[in-house]
Amino acid sequence: MTLYLTFSLCTVIDLYFVSMQRSSIKLIRNADMLHGTDMFSRFKAAGDLRIMLPLWANAVWVVKAVKLMVLYYIYMESGVYIAFAVFLVPLLISFVLALPYLCHLFHRFYLEIFEARLNYLDSMTIELSEAEARALSQTIDNAKAYYKIG
Repeated sequence: MTLYLTFSLCTVIDLYFVSMQRSSIKLIRNADMLHGTDMFSRFKAAGDLRIMLPLWANAVWVVKAVKLMVLYYIYMESGVYIAFAVFLVPLLISFVLALPYLCHLFHRFYLEIFEARLNYLDSMTIELSEAEARALSQTIDNAKAYYKIG
């Protein structure tokens, strides 16, 4: 039973991080549309679409590795059919609760993280131009107003 709970917890954490990454891309696209910047194309060409994610977001790879290891132990303990069923359940849940819905559900929790990351990037002044930083900041403020966050 502990293996199934561990797998479930890892799946929830994994979906949280995937949703965070999707929300960061949505934030960049919204800033582009509202303020006429071209950050999305520039970051995509440079392979930097994860620029708004905090550095600790890379911890998701550890969670993914633990999830696969737990799935292997479930396979060893319960057999291939049970392991395959356990593997399919998160996929079915992600189809039922589509990723855009998850992003909308969790987006309000990411805004503070994105704002802190923007302040960090602003202090570096290497990654973002002044117009891009202003566009992202205003987009975050608009989203906060939408979600009625302080």
